[in-house]
Amino acid sequence: MLETSEIKPEDLHDRLRRASMMIGTLYDCGRCKNLHGNISGGVIIGENGLVLTNYHVLDRKPDEKVQGFVAMDYQGRCFAIAEVLAAWESADVVLIRLENTSTKFEPVRLASSNPKPLTDVVVMSHPHNEFYVVTTGFASRLTKPTMEGDSNTWLEITAEFSGGSSGSGVFNTQGELVGLVSRIHPMFREQEKSSAARAAGEDRSAGVGQGREPGAGRQYYPEQILRRCVPIESIHKLLSTR
Repeated sequence: MLETSEIKPEDLHDRLRRASMMIGTLYDCGRCKNLHGNISGGVIIGENGLVLTNYHVLDRKPDEKVQGFVAMDYQGRCFAIAEVLAAWESADVVLIRLENTSTKFEPVRLASSNPKPLTDVVVMSHPHNEFYVVTTGFASRLTKPTMEGDSNTWLEITAEFSGGSSGSGVFNTQGELVGLVSRIHPMFREQEKSSAARAAGEDRSAGVGQGREPGAGRQYYPEQILRRCVPIESIHKLLSTR
């Protein structure tokens, strides 16, 4: 039985590393004889190879370059994905089972409820093929971005993550899973460029994708980034459908 009290940092790191998977596609770049990986994350929640990840990690359109999906653990052992057991597209979460005959996986416990604001969280992810990177922060809020046409609940955190981190675990300091990394939501500010910047030709891309012509003397920059995650409440709901 996993303990629920706070554990030492070195023990916590080892526990999360053993339960964190790399999941993604193997593809042929067409320029060499090697296969390459497009890697995201996943979290082991069952000794028999049950793994959680994002729906969008597995929702890849067929491509002649893609050779298939693969999962790999911290020891470099690779496993095929045997089946999808449950999926919830709008909440961006899926439960899979790894093909396995003898390996006993080391799962983490699921938290019973969502973390409260200002609770410490730990993310272990694989940004841009940099594996098992740890970042820390706080739970910021639980939100339903209905103004964006989304009625799902999301957990926002301050711990950093970036491309390749999808599906990676968000944990509390007791080593329990409280969420899965899902996406970022950048908020942009519009600002008029200085005359010096326009004279230097730095506004050639201004307004692209914003309904304005390039060169209009405006610039857009991310003022703040919200980091959204699948909350544990959505994971419990997914598991209840099995």
